[in-house]
Amino acid sequence: MDRGRTWGLTGRPWTLRRKLVWAQTALVVLLVSLLAFTATLLLQRSMVAQVDTQLRTAQSRAAAYEPQLRFVPQAQSNPSSPSKPLPPSELEDSRPGSKQFDPKRSGKHDDLAGRVPDGLGAPGQRTGTLLVSVQSGVVKAGVITEQGTFRQLDAAQTNALTALSVSREPQTVHIPRLGPYRVLVSAVSMPADTSKNQTVSTGRFVTGLSLEPTFELRRQFWYFELALVLLGALLAVLASRFLVSRTLRPLDEVAQVAQAAAQVPMSEGKVEIGVRAPVSDPRTEVGQVGESLNTLIGHVETSLAARSASEQRLREFVADASHELRTPLASISGYTQLARRYEAELPAEVAGHLERVAAQSARMTRLVEQLLLLARLDAGRELSLAEVDLAGLAMDAVADAQAAGPDHEWSFDLELPEGGENDEELALPLVLGDADKLSQVLMNLLGNARAHTPAGTEVKVLVRPRPGAWQVLVSDNGPGIDPSELDQIFERFARSDDDAKRVEGHSGLGLSISRAIARAHQGDLTVESEPGYTVFTLTLFSLI
Repeated sequence: MDRGRTWGLTGRPWTLRRKLVWAQTALVVLLVSLLAFTATLLLQRSMVAQVDTQLRTAQSRAAAYEPQLRFVPQAQSNPSSPSKPLPPSELEDSRPGSKQFDPKRSGKHDDLAGRVPDGLGAPGQRTGTLLVSVQSGVVKAGVITEQGTFRQLDAAQTNALTALSVSREPQTVHIPRLGPYRVLVSAVSMPADTSKNQTVSTGRFVTGLSLEPTFELRRQFWYFELALVLLGALLAVLASRFLVSRTLRPLDEVAQVAQAAAQVPMSEGKVEIGVRAPVSDPRTEVGQVGESLNTLIGHVETSLAARSASEQRLREFVADASHELRTPLASISGYTQLARRYEAELPAEVAGHLERVAAQSARMTRLVEQLLLLARLDAGRELSLAEVDLAGLAMDAVADAQAAGPDHEWSFDLELPEGGENDEELALPLVLGDADKLSQVLMNLLGNARAHTPAGTEVKVLVRPRPGAWQVLVSDNGPGIDPSELDQIFERFARSDDDAKRVEGHSGLGLSISRAIARAHQGDLTVESEPGYTVFTLTLFSLI
């Protein structure tokens, strides 16, 4: 896996655009979530404080309805000593199902007199208000139901409330089957009854208000904030995509310019790239990237122009030198042939030297002719174009190669195009080209196959159609070409580094000339090779 690239869960790379969009969206969602959480927390505190105020008001109403009770300041009470849970026997009358308790009664306070605190009947007490009075072992506990009736608390509910410590501040508790409540536990006293020889008695008075409405409002607020967060995330994605796309649009243009510059065939000698990145503001980061790219393209064009000029001077030098060499080489060849007329009168050693001079002068003449041909092809001189039958050229080339290399196995095949069986004109592999130059290409390819493969190698020549073109494939089952040499095989003077594989008389210009001829015909020459198989493919546009 590429360590320089970060991939998303979908398998797509995390581009700069995606990173910016999601980073901004995550930041917006985080901020909105923090605001929502803070708002909810503040709302809950405010609502609980409001409930606490209502709780103290409810306690004051209840105290007004029970004048016999006196609230004891906290300093005089013992907040660390909660009441012991009451046994079910002491709450027999307050359990549902007892003779004294009937939740289906009219709910008037008089019906439950002595079993629920009188404060429940105080005007203004709201639904869910509960009161618990513990005095001299007598427990009165009741709650106002949603129907507005009074109902006694059962043993578990009463024990949960009587177990609380006295406190000046309200506290939150969970009461069985009633849910969360905010309660205020106060110490109370009842004045002495001198007629019955009783002293002042102390007890507890618990006032509670349900927190269910508060929690329900909080839940609704949470749902609203969740919808707000989702909506904010959606809007953040859309806005971020728009802003990021607009901001990175110049960078996209720079990337397009870079791609266009990369597609210019500079290896073929083109020196002008001809594209520049638009720079709206060079003070921005994108503008600086565009300016840097334009500077780089300018340097590349300058370097290519300098290289092209140098190569052009070299071609002119080679062409001039070749022209100058033709005359002395012709003289050497002529004098050598003249001297060899008297070969019988010369010593054998001198005759051998003359034969060697004649062979080397012929080789030098061929090399000069090849260099002149490359110079003419580089100069773009017109070819002698005419209608050429590739099949005929290939058959003649195979026949000549078979005569020159009888130790190889040669074969020729022609693949007809679709419908060519019934149309002779369509079946002919006709191209527009220079017959002599194309024949030279085929002879070079077959000569290389003969020279660089061992005896017994099978060499096949196939002429086949392609859409709008014809191809000539020259393949063999020889040892193949070294992969390190494939990239330079069409370069001028390209030869193997292994001297043992060098063939006498080969200059290393044959394949370079062959490709130059193919491209002069607007075609191409390519090669594929692996151990046991090598194929050269000559592609030319069809005349029909």
